[in-house]
Amino acid sequence: MTVRNSNLIDVALQIAPWQEAVRRAWTGGEGPHRNRWNACGGPLASNGQSAAFSPFTLLSLALPLGRAFTLQGAWKLLLALSGTWLWLTELRVSRGSAVVGAIAFAFSLSMTPWLYFPMTSVVCLWPWALFACERLAGKDVDRRAFALLVAVFVLWAVGGHAESAASGAALLLAWFVARHWIRPVRIAAPEVRAA
Repeated sequence: MTVRNSNLIDVALQIAPWQEAVRRAWTGGEGPHRNRWNACGGPLASNGQSAAFSPFTLLSLALPLGRAFTLQGAWKLLLALSGTWLWLTELRVSRGSAVVGAIAFAFSLSMTPWLYFPMTSVVCLWPWALFACERLAGKDVDRRAFALLVAVFVLWAVGGHAESAASGAALLLAWFVARHWIRPVRIAAPEVRAA
């Protein structure tokens, strides 16, 4: 009996051909607005899965497709690791906890099974948005944190997966409602009396 999982071939049959069409359009000197190699000129840039304007796609145009996917995966993991570590250290958790949290998020099931899909181009930036908002929640206005947050929102928009951007925005909102509106319950330490 042959065991086969048809869900594991989307990278080869969907994502890679769209990436190749985008690469051909960019290197051919035209914008990736339509896919002239499929569906008599079907939409390419408006298909979010093609990630035509994603920085990950644009940065890897000079490489062959297989190596481009490897580079994109490495960048996504690096961004997920470093962003989570920065966010957790901004929350003032211990250094070891920040390292474990960063590794846990970067290699979680939100990232690794989907590493070559456009959704992880957005998900790897979720911790960066949380880090920037945490910096903005302080007393002083941090212009660099504001610029970072704007950059993250722009990268979410061009990342190729609008659903992950909407989920990231909902996560960001839920985090700050929970963090700033629901106060932690403080338990008073028992008093010790001298005998």
